[in-house]
Amino acid sequence: MDVNTAAVTASVNSGQGYVQLEILSALLNMPSMSNKLYQKIHEKVEQFTHNTAWESMSSAAEEEAKLAIDNGDVNENGVPMITVIADGAWSKRSYRTNYNALSGVGCIVGAKLKKSFFWALETNIVQYA
Repeated sequence: MDVNTAAVTASVNSGQGYVQLEILSALLNMPSMSNKLYQKIHEKVEQFTHNTAWESMSSAAEEEAKLAIDNGDVNENGVPMITVIADGAWSKRSYRTNYNALSGVGCIVGAKLKKSFFWALETNIVQYA
């Protein structure tokens, strides 16, 4: 991984963005990449992260299904019956009365392997799944 990709990845994973990376670069007396380059690398990092997450969740679901089949936990049509744990959150803002935040998150975890095989982030503007 080159230094620019590592810097963008670290920035994203720590909840920061371009401006914070630019400030850090200045504090380290290190040249900063352009916003255009940051955005280009950010898109690649986001796509890689997204693909890796979906592959991991798909693999976890397949493992849970295989365990269910091996244990005979299938319905009359042979479909695996998988026990899951699901949770979600939709926060309330601390100001104004009854003011909901604009986003929420949900996750489904297989009960046997304890691996996540679905998550979703929903906002009032855009939905990710």
